[in-house]
Amino acid sequence: MNRYIIMAKKLADRFEKETLYLCDLDRKAGDGDHGITIARGFEEAYNHVSKLPEETSASEVCKEIGYGMLRSMGGASGPIFSTFFIQASIVLKGKEGWDVASFVETVHATIEGIRDLAGTKRNEKTMLDAMYGSADALDEGNPSTLEEAVKLAYEGAKKGANRTKEMVATKGRAKFLGERSKGFMDAGSCSISFIFETIAEIFGGDQ
Repeated sequence: MNRYIIMAKKLADRFEKETLYLCDLDRKAGDGDHGITIARGFEEAYNHVSKLPEETSASEVCKEIGYGMLRSMGGASGPIFSTFFIQASIVLKGKEGWDVASFVETVHATIEGIRDLAGTKRNEKTMLDAMYGSADALDEGNPSTLEEAVKLAYEGAKKGANRTKEMVATKGRAKFLGERSKGFMDAGSCSISFIFETIAEIFGGDQ
């Protein structure tokens, strides 16, 4: 089985399951529609990917996931959340799939891409804080296998997302809450941790 096609299916399933939770989280500081938006993005992405032949390259599958999300999510969310998969498609061009170096490169390229798109920095209570958590864990952990790398990335993303609970938001609607934006996790960072958790389940050697 093509693990990148499996990834698209598992992500669609996971975010369908987490829709209400993510909407409730987003409602604390935003429009309350984040769960619906990202679930729709992954559903549309899988609708495209499911039609691809089994032998489709990792790069092409990731490109279809990214552009499926970009087309269906709208607003700022589409470009931002599709960045990881679009960067993966670029990094994986001509490769069979991720190894440690290309996975780490994908994570760092995603951070650069999001910073360029949104002008967001570390510690602003956004999804970028979970991405930085992944990058930090990978840089500090120095994994020797892809299995180790994806697990480190997930653990780092989870820690980064949890750290947003104590941050004051400076972006989006949440910034108008000031100090009241403390005490709960950023919905976007939570979604990033779910993405890395799903990737770890598929590429972490536990299946």
